[in-house]
Amino acid sequence: MRIVLPVPIFADSVTTVGIQLADIAAGISRKYHSERKANENLEQNMFYEKLLKYYTLISQRSLNKNIERYQITGFFVSGDDYIL
Repeated sequence: MRIVLPVPIFADSVTTVGIQLADIAAGISRKYHSERKANENLEQNMFYEKLLKYYTLISQRSLNKNIERYQITGFFVSGDDYIL
């Protein structure tokens, strides 16, 4: 079971650094997965190499926690059947 906020939190990204970091991490993750799915010769792609570097940094530093009976996912990656 995952905890989902009943009401979204809206914040000004200019004054809330955490929102900016979350936006950057989400953008890198989305681009990484869409590039990986769309291209076959990724080993020779310098852009993909940089995406992989930053994606790996983000995913390694995102913590997953179990608090009581809840699993809190720090960095969730959806399956291949998810629509991008």
